[in-house]
Amino acid sequence: MTVAFQPLGEGAGRRGGGRRRGRRSGGGAPWTNEALWHVFERACTGGRGGVCLSQTQLRKLYRYTKVATQGTNATIKPCSDTFKIVDRFIASVRRFKRALIAPFKWEKASMKIDGKVYSVCFRDALDAIWSEVANTQRGDLYWGPDTADDSVPDTVLRVALDGEMYKEQLYHLRGTKRQGTRVLGLHLYSDSTVLSSSGAVSAYPLRMRIVDNINKEVRWVTLAYIPQVESKFLGTRKGHEVRAELLQRTLQLVFRTCMVASHRGVWLQVPGGGSVRVLPRVLLYVCDQPKERAIMCLKGSGCFFP
Repeated sequence: MTVAFQPLGEGAGRRGGGRRRGRRSGGGAPWTNEALWHVFERACTGGRGGVCLSQTQLRKLYRYTKVATQGTNATIKPCSDTFKIVDRFIASVRRFKRALIAPFKWEKASMKIDGKVYSVCFRDALDAIWSEVANTQRGDLYWGPDTADDSVPDTVLRVALDGEMYKEQLYHLRGTKRQGTRVLGLHLYSDSTVLSSSGAVSAYPLRMRIVDNINKEVRWVTLAYIPQVESKFLGTRKGHEVRAELLQRTLQLVFRTCMVASHRGVWLQVPGGGSVRVLPRVLLYVCDQPKERAIMCLKGSGCFFP
């Protein structure tokens, strides 16, 4: 495994990392220049789903910005003066995205399956949990009841904390762990949406959210980008096996530290001060039928047994 996005020495964001003179005179990273910030912001948030612009869209953005500034009487034209050609602008956008992603500690692993090498970009689930909890506000985290009391049946399932899976985890927690330990519920989600700006990479995302975060804004954190298997290869039995192995090995990489924490427990620093010992547990995985069969190790021929 290697680091997927190496941190850059200059400009980790709008204000940080670059030399102070870079925002005015052009020294340091280009994105630290106040006059160019909106261009980089548009390049990274203006694509489909707010992901990023494709290379074709970046070229259109460069031409539009250049023509717009040339039509004015301004003596200083930041975009034209900084990027003489469009390729330099595209390369700078790539470096800017690397500077933004590097702090999230993404890693890259190569998996050789059936003679072909697949590259998987991922981040550790436990690191993502720590980051998400650190960004919550006081009162956003609700750990549920101390015990799972079913003496009064309740058929209304309002939130995930009312579900049977969460109650089962509470029963297990009450019988095996020390008092004060909490269940940290996780939901996973993946679909067949292929993320690719240029067509060179074909992958679909694996996302996670913390169930105990009761904030009205539901946050899904991306944990991995799983490579797609060629469609013509998927039509064969071997293709289904390769797809299943890719998914299972990626899940093992993402949750390798989280699996240990789910048995032993881990301390989380909560907003407002203090810490709580939690057991991260995956309560739900929303996916299509092929991924469901891959996780359950079911045969692809319609048989519901391993």
